[in-house]
Amino acid sequence: MDNEPQPEGAHPVLLYVDTLRARMSAEEFGLLMRMIRPTLAAISAHETGTIDIDLGDDDAKVTPALRDEVATVITIALTGRMDQQFVQVDVDDAGHPVRAMVDAETAGDPAKLEELREWARSRRAEDSALRGIAEASGLNEEES
Repeated sequence: MDNEPQPEGAHPVLLYVDTLRARMSAEEFGLLMRMIRPTLAAISAHETGTIDIDLGDDDAKVTPALRDEVATVITIALTGRMDQQFVQVDVDDAGHPVRAMVDAETAGDPAKLEELREWARSRRAEDSALRGIAEASGLNEEES
């Protein structure tokens, strides 16, 4: 992802990253690259699992807009498509919107969006129940 022109038919993620390079400050773009490189490498190598990215003190510089761009780049890398949109699917326990990235067809289909919202609510309920079980059985005590 250097400054050389991309060949015609270049992967959409390269094209999108080039637009980000033009729109962002050098510092913000550098932070974005530090956040996406490990994930893009894992995708390229077909690796699965958790990817830990330690930004150190720079973690405080990660804005919601930057998180959105990271999500967009990773989604483009996974799908090869650039027509994704963020949609609000729920609200978390603190009243913050919970968003998901979906393709344009899903974003324009109220029935599909409702299915996604129901899935998100169900998942939240399951996660809450599992956290409760873990707390009741003392599984979280090891983290303290």
